[in-house]
This record gives sequence, structure tokens and C-alpha cells, in this order.
Amino acid sequence: MLSRAGRSSAGFIPRATLDLPCQETVDVFLKEIKTPIRRTKLVLSVLTGESGVLERLYYKGKNQHGASLFWQRLSEMRRYSRRLQDMDLLGLLEAVRASFYSPEPTTSSKRLKGAWTHYPAAPYFTFVLGQLRVATLLTQKVCVNNAATCIDIYRFFHRLWNVSARYISQCHVLSDQSTWDLNLA
Repeated sequence: MLSRAGRSSAGFIPRATLDLPCQETVDVFLKEIKTPIRRTKLVLSVLTGESGVLERLYYKGKNQHGASLFWQRLSEMRRYSRRLQDMDLLGLLEAVRASFYSPEPTTSSKRLKGAWTHYPAAPYFTFVLGQLRVATLLTQKVCVNNAATCIDIYRFFHRLWNVSARYISQCHVLSDQSTWDLNLA
């Protein structure tokens, strides 16, 4: 979870001491951060559902397929999924928004509807930006690995489809041959 280092009231600047352009910038930021928070909630809820499916798949077949390359990639995706969930990006974004309303770590939803009263210190933003950078790098790595995994799955199923098509074709030829043989007899 988010470290509360630098969240003492000494690390906050009261709103009244900021220049008017700075206050307007913060107003715009607080208005614009609501949409990413809502989108993050939606994406994380979908990710949680998909992670549940991934967990069930993993536990259903881990004893049978543990050595296969596909299964190794699946367990790698499972690890990435857990890391993303452990980062608690939604909690991080909500904590950033709440830090403008109160120096206390917990802020009620009623307080978030009022005017902001504090501006967090620079070390707090440095920490948050570092966490977001790590999350971005992790999601990019997941996307690249996910693409490679999807290509491998496609190749596997393409080969399986080719084998199945050849088998069905041979069965069809055999069926035609036996029908022709029966007609001759």
C-alpha cells in the first residue's frame, strides 16, 4: 500500500498560501483525476475477474501441464497479475486525490466533495510518480509478454487445427474409399 512517509501536516502547504494560478491548476487537476480513477476502477474490476479465471485455469491443470511452455507462460502471467494487484493503483490514485483535502491518511467521501485545503509536499508527489512509473513499466511488460503468449497459443492451436484438418481429410478419403469399395462389391 501507499507509504505515509511525508504525510505529516508539516509536509503540506495550506491552500491560502498558494498563488491563484497554482490554485487554479490544482482545481483542474482534481477535476481531471476523477475520470482516470473511474476508469481504473472499471479496468481493475475486469482484471480481477480475469485473474480469477487465470487462477482457476492454473490450478486445474498445473499438475498435468507443469512442464509445458504454455503453462510456464500462464504462470508468468499469473505472477504479473498478482504484482499489479499488489501495487493497488486505485488506492494510490485515491490517496493522491484525498491528500489535497486532509493531511490525515483517511478522508471521508463527504470531505472530498468540498473545497481542497492542502497541497502535498514535493517528496509525496515524487513517491507517487515513482509508483506510477513502476506500474506503467510493469503493464507495458505484461502487454509485450501477453502478445507473445497469444502468438504462441495461436501457433499451438493452428498446428492443432492443421493436424485435425489432415486427420478429418484422411477420414473423409477413407470413408469415400470404403464407400467406393462397398459399391464395387
